[in-house]
Amino acid sequence: MKIEELVKVIQESRELFGENELAYLSLTSKNESVIRDRIAYKLHLELKNSIVAREHSIKAINSRIDLAVLENNDIKDII
Repeated sequence: MKIEELVKVIQESRELFGENELAYLSLTSKNESVIRDRIAYKLHLELKNSIVAREHSIKAINSRIDLAVLENNDIKDII
């Protein structure tokens, strides 16, 4: 995924929040998971031939990736 495409998806993800919803979430909770989930949903809609995985686990490094784009079960992009 090109950076320009990612920027577009992130900008369009703002439309998935209601008026002042993001401000409210920022004041009352840890909003990073909500933001990640909305971006993941928007990517899911845009990338029809890919899997958008949240909290993707990599056994070799015993770690998780917040947001990954998979094609044929291989990581294509890490966001």
